[in-house]
Amino acid sequence: MAVFHAGAQFISRSKGKSACAHAAYISGTTIVDERTGYVADYESKSDVVYGAILAPVGSPDWAKEASALWNKVEAFEDALLEQRFDGRTQRSLDRQEKLKGSVQTAFQLTVALQNNLSVDQNIELLEDYIGRVFVSKGLVCQYAIHQDPGNIHAHLSVTLRALEGDKFSDLKERDLFSRGNFRQGIRGVLEKTINDHLAKNGLN
Repeated sequence: MAVFHAGAQFISRSKGKSACAHAAYISGTTIVDERTGYVADYESKSDVVYGAILAPVGSPDWAKEASALWNKVEAFEDALLEQRFDGRTQRSLDRQEKLKGSVQTAFQLTVALQNNLSVDQNIELLEDYIGRVFVSKGLVCQYAIHQDPGNIHAHLSVTLRALEGDKFSDLKERDLFSRGNFRQGIRGVLEKTINDHLAKNGLN
């Protein structure tokens, strides 16, 4: 029986979250958040069976390495706010600091994978899905597959801005991540991709 589940939320500084820390958690690694100095160490996690970063063709090397990628994301958000609010007045500086403390830095998605597919088949399914929904729009996605007895699932962390050459776009991807688009544009494509791969492997 096919399993369809997707849970999503934004990684937001206002909730004490960091794109760097989330990347370390899902991958079971250690990443230093250069913005705050916080060391996120999740190397003791034992349920991570595979992970990768998918980026558009021609992406810079830093977009394919987790620490570099998510530190770039965090730094880019700050740089945009510093450009918008130059800090020449106390009011401008206060506004800059307030927005820095509440900015959303990434999109987090947890999806159920299929117990009746092998790990390699689930990887193929997941990378097909990520390519269709996120990479096709110029976004970068880090994913990690976690497996407990009877429960194989994936954690995704997606940039909110597309890559434009060697930097991020000044504009966030609004339509894809809108509440109204979740059912069709994110969950709907996931269901179709799962069905496609189950059929491909003779399990429809």
